[in-house]
Amino acid sequence: MLLKKLHNWAWIALITTLVNAISVRAECKPGYPTGYFEGTVISQQAGKLEVSLNLRCADGSYEGDLVTPVGTYSVEGGSFDAGNLRLQLGAGGDRVSVELQVDAGVLHGTFVAGDDTGLIEVRRTGEIATARLVYTNARSLERTMA
Repeated sequence: MLLKKLHNWAWIALITTLVNAISVRAECKPGYPTGYFEGTVISQQAGKLEVSLNLRCADGSYEGDLVTPVGTYSVEGGSFDAGNLRLQLGAGGDRVSVELQVDAGVLHGTFVAGDDTGLIEVRRTGEIATARLVYTNARSLERTMA
């Protein structure tokens, strides 16, 4: 009897894991949050940083870039559900997970990047940018065409 209950719990755990994995892959649809956003990140390690997020929905998948003074991170995946936007970003071997709430053109929430965590708030300032900003170092900024 105990073995049968454990077997049932194992199936429930497997199904729950699969459902969660499938829902993360839902990605984006027309009407989901997109555009060009500007704001700040407050990192426990790096302090307050000016950032921009260029977020688009292409063929059902989120794409774009988060530009910061410490690097540019590409959107590798994302999902939107019930006012919550989750993005997975990457640059080289670095991975960043962002969880945001959407509130009238403002995205605010938290991020995790390795052992660093912090807050992020960006405001939609326009449509998807055709040029992206790339920080070449902490003091200079170079505009390059995407």
